[in-house]
Amino acid sequence: MTGVQTCALPIYDNDGKDDKHLFPLDGQGGTIDWAATMDLLRSSPGQYPLVLELKEVPEMQFPIRKAQTVFERLEELRSRHES
Repeated sequence: MTGVQTCALPIYDNDGKDDKHLFPLDGQGGTIDWAATMDLLRSSPGQYPLVLELKEVPEMQFPIRKAQTVFERLEELRSRHES
């Protein structure tokens, strides 16, 4: 597979101080403006798969379902500046 590159974009949220690997859009103290981030990613000529890079949340009963919900919400986001 010479010349083939695999690219993915790891995404997660943090609290602005520590690299916490929080679920995006979860209200756990995340600081990233996800609407603006998704706008920026959509404007890029190269589109790469988004990969959630998260720390385990032991009390979360259905983490795969939560990840699916996060991806759906990210896809639906549009900033208020986008027409």
